[in-house]
Amino acid sequence: MDIFWLIQTSLISLIIICLSHYIYVYLIDNFTEVKIKDPEIIHSNFSEIINTTNDNKVVQFEDTTSSEDSRHDRNMEEELKIYLQQQMNQQQLN
Repeated sequence: MDIFWLIQTSLISLIIICLSHYIYVYLIDNFTEVKIKDPEIIHSNFSEIINTTNDNKVVQFEDTTSSEDSRHDRNMEEELKIYLQQQMNQQQLN
């Protein structure tokens, strides 16, 4: 009796596992959307876009640094030096 029960339980479990697996695969295949449908078409479109934009555009960079920005940086450096000196002087007095 025990061996029959074991075989029956094993077969039912195996059937349930297989059935759930195939249901899962069916649902995934039929109800999910593929992100890339045809990579060859997508890549050909990208290469066309890249080739046309490279021929038509010339990229020019401008110098965005100004003397005002550098003066501001120097002022900040000086302010930091002064602040640190003040802190060191206060520590020496205490």
